[in-house]
Amino acid sequence: MEKIPTILVTSSIAPKPGGGVPNVEYYLIEGLKKRGYKVDEFFPKLPSMFLTDFLFGVFLQDPYRNYIVNSHTNITWCDKNAIKMFHGCTALGEEIANKEGDNVQKKGLYFTINKIMEQSCVNWNYSLAVSQYVADALIKYYHADPNKVMVVHNGVDTDKFYPCKTCQWEGREELGIPKEAFVIGSCGTFEFNKGFHYLKEVIDYCKDNENIYFLIKSSIKDAEIPEQYQWVLNTPRVQFLNHGGEMNEFYNTCDIFLSNATYEPMSLAILEAMSCQKPVIAPNSGGHNEVVEDGVSGFIAQDYHNTLEMAGYIKLLEGNKKMLEYMGIEARKRILSKFTIAHMIDGYIEAYKKFGDINV
Repeated sequence: MEKIPTILVTSSIAPKPGGGVPNVEYYLIEGLKKRGYKVDEFFPKLPSMFLTDFLFGVFLQDPYRNYIVNSHTNITWCDKNAIKMFHGCTALGEEIANKEGDNVQKKGLYFTINKIMEQSCVNWNYSLAVSQYVADALIKYYHADPNKVMVVHNGVDTDKFYPCKTCQWEGREELGIPKEAFVIGSCGTFEFNKGFHYLKEVIDYCKDNENIYFLIKSSIKDAEIPEQYQWVLNTPRVQFLNHGGEMNEFYNTCDIFLSNATYEPMSLAILEAMSCQKPVIAPNSGGHNEVVEDGVSGFIAQDYHNTLEMAGYIKLLEGNKKMLEYMGIEARKRILSKFTIAHMIDGYIEAYKKFGDINV
């Protein structure tokens, strides 16, 4: 029987336009359908991506299909006909988590299961990686065949995320931030990989400049913030946002975007912020340096521990409006050149043709 070309997307989070993973899922599905591809979708309303992907991997195997499997945890799918997308490498993530020590809520069983599944998938399947950083990790930790690994970067909807000066003034007025303040945006959960404990160090280094404000956006409710991060609620010139508002408005309220991530395979937030014409300051960890051109569209610090260096870049841009404007323009150009939704869809189709053994 002839194999049917199919791209399958699965998550516990249903796809929708807006931002983050659901936004990527939505435009990946819609874009592939417009190009004439069959896309199977599996989005059960379960509270856990872990459980969603596990059940998917157990029950939805089909030897007569060549799937590209795009799921947002890695414990799924070892069918030998599948091409597996990796959004990270657990073995590398665990190594970094262990180095972070007390900053990490231990996930021993999670790490163990993920590593077993990833190792099996890498040994059996062709693999896609969301960044070169992930591809290199699959080769290093799981001994993946380099000829069976291909990089397909995430893409961002540049019509949804765009520069808007009006949004900046309106956002600041709503939040009570002075119009001429220099505002740094950051976002994410309070997991170790987002590096919020290092963000606090950057904020402390900047506290002597009363023109610098920080906006932190998260889906976490105030009452759910871990004790060691309660400072986000009571630090001067720091506002914590966990309600309402479009992400495009959030990025545009800011002057620059800051990431302190210790482990970020390919940050959607950085892509979205740069698409909004915001320079990015980030550490040389994860896939940051595959997106941000150091000294052109932002700055790459030597390491996520180098918080003094990051604070120095913030102060440099705060005092140099021409550099800020130049880097913002270059950030938007960078996204348009390589990291759009169209580029991502092209990558999936190229992978299909290269690995799927299907005439498409």
